[in-house]
Amino acid sequence: MNLRELILLRCDALGMTFRDVAARATGAGYPTSATTVWRLATYADNDLPEAPKRATLNGLAVALDVDPREVGLACMESLGLHSDGVTPTGEDVMRFEIAGNGWTAEQLDRFRRAAERAIRREQQATIRKAHETIIRRPRRTPNG
Repeated sequence: MNLRELILLRCDALGMTFRDVAARATGAGYPTSATTVWRLATYADNDLPEAPKRATLNGLAVALDVDPREVGLACMESLGLHSDGVTPTGEDVMRFEIAGNGWTAEQLDRFRRAAERAIRREQQATIRKAHETIIRRPRRTPNG
């Protein structure tokens, strides 16, 4: 099921308009316009030019009372990344993330490397602090 089908099916089941969907999503903290919902619901099958923002997908999930993963899979289907009911591969998810953020693969790779370096630095600082605390702690004697 693609995103268009999911939106139309759930709107029909819940008796909601695109404006109602947008209002529910916005009310849940995911600012979404009725125009955005309309645009996502009227694209031709599997012809979505780019992935919507993650906040928009989360807003749709809340507004349509469906699991966010279902919205994500429907969006991937609309982008031409067919899952055929199978959990998408890491490569599919990575292409979806790149499309959703407007990043190139190179930019995403640079971001991951920078994040990994920052995590390593933070881990090393925590280890140093723990080590210094252990070394500076006076030993307790049995009598006192």
